[in-house]
Amino acid sequence: LANIELLREGDQHTFNEQIEYSRNHKKSVGCIVHSLDPHNIHSNNVRFVRKEDYARLLFDLLRGFDEIGVDVILVEAVPEVGIGEAVMDRLRKAAEKS
Repeated sequence: LANIELLREGDQHTFNEQIEYSRNHKKSVGCIVHSLDPHNIHSNNVRFVRKEDYARLLFDLLRGFDEIGVDVILVEAVPEVGIGEAVMDRLRKAAEKS
């Protein structure tokens, strides 16, 4: 199973730093974002999901990355308002298990 890392919403710089770090350690990376421009993320495995679709699609995307064998999945956090609170709770639990 891939290691899941939660990154701050809108933090393009940290996404690219984490991708570079993982590559330097021979790890493949997948990214799930909602507010960042996928074209500015230095990875071939970027999935853009609209914030309103995050809860519905997130775990299918995580499974998909596991199926293709990525080592690290970087996930952009969502605001913890409404359903975002439940999404972030589940993501934290998934990240703890990875």
